[in-house]
Amino acid sequence: MAVKIHRFEESLKKEKGHQKTGEEMINGLNEHMEKKGKNVRFSIKERYDNFEQYKKQQLEGQDVSIVMTNNETGDEKDITADFKYRFPNWEGRSYNDFLAEIVSVDISNKPGWAVDKSKTNDLILYGITGKRKGILVHREDLNLAFENNLFFNAPVKYAQNEGYKTHNVVITIPELKKCCPTTIVFDY
Repeated sequence: MAVKIHRFEESLKKEKGHQKTGEEMINGLNEHMEKKGKNVRFSIKERYDNFEQYKKQQLEGQDVSIVMTNNETGDEKDITADFKYRFPNWEGRSYNDFLAEIVSVDISNKPGWAVDKSKTNDLILYGITGKRKGILVHREDLNLAFENNLFFNAPVKYAQNEGYKTHNVVITIPELKKCCPTTIVFDY
């Protein structure tokens, strides 16, 4: 069986093409919060999708700044989020898990976005595109879960790139919610 080579540039282009998906995720999150009786609303304040213009934000894992508004008081809080997408595989099969990158480049042991201490985003907004399911994970919760080795039973999946491999941990949604208790799963 031939190994499918992952090409970072193609993924980046694909991700940039999903700005609408990010907005749909925010809308789905707002609908979910309303149904749950939470008095908070999220809106995108600024996009950092131009790498040359927003290199610092991109390197820190920030795709967007978001305003979180308390609907009762009107108080606003600025937060940042990194959008991650789990696309159907090359055969068209959709996933139902959280794929956390733990090693970005194996030959240099560069940390993946899930464990990289240089990432300063507050949230990870993860979209399972084939199922239109969104997952909100607080960066702090994810960091603690990895620091405490809570995903030690999760299988590791390798993605072959040109000249290196990326290592990912496949985390079930129930396990993610157990280890990162503020996780929110919603439809969009």
